[in-house]
Amino acid sequence: MEPIPKEIDRRRFLVLGAAASALAIGCGSSGEGQAEGDADIEMRYRPLGNTGLRVSEITFGSAGFDNPALLLAALDAGINTISTGDNIGYGQADELIGDVISRLGSRRDQLVLCAGDVIRPGTTKQQILDSIDGQLRRLRTDHVEVFRTGGVSSPDEMLVDSLFEAFEQARQAGKVMHLALAGHSGGMQSCLNAAIDDGRFEAFFTKYDQGPGGRRAVVPSGHRQVGADQPVCGQCVRRDHQFRSDP
Repeated sequence: MEPIPKEIDRRRFLVLGAAASALAIGCGSSGEGQAEGDADIEMRYRPLGNTGLRVSEITFGSAGFDNPALLLAALDAGINTISTGDNIGYGQADELIGDVISRLGSRRDQLVLCAGDVIRPGTTKQQILDSIDGQLRRLRTDHVEVFRTGGVSSPDEMLVDSLFEAFEQARQAGKVMHLALAGHSGGMQSCLNAAIDDGRFEAFFTKYDQGPGGRRAVVPSGHRQVGADQPVCGQCVRRDHQFRSDP
């Protein structure tokens, strides 16, 4: 088995994302007409923390998503991880993703579907359960592999009792499998540290910043693996990584 590299390099990150997009632009989901030189690009997969899930190095994000052919092409290119949320696109992206999922048949079992919502102190357990049910309905599936609380920038925003209560009830009902948190702004290090200390979060999603001045979030050695995500595509990294920009 090929060893898992400690980092995905900038060139491979961009090439894989471009190759998936080119499939949709050039040929829909058939794979015909693929640009010469892309045939040797093979998607790689990594474990997502201790969840037991294996996710593609590039994930498909639903922000701005309005073209089902693009998602079909991404799946054909080997992407198996889809990231969406109740707070993205007023549910329209979910409905488009659900339309694609409804055509996959048994291929649905190969997907890692990540959903979620912005949950804050004061959000009730019933509101969270309603959010989960609404997303499942729009996505045309009976469960999601990962449910996350999004947009966090401080521990107070993620350690919400109603979130844990609602997640556990939904988990017991078979609607969700793993709990995660996501943030794309400041406070990521304190959120990550709090998530590790708390022990109930199984993955951590943050942006992979290729630009200058990218923030760092360092995962202490010896702790579970985490996930990294950005609106269009993301990277899953090992527990000893730093999220950093290229020199």
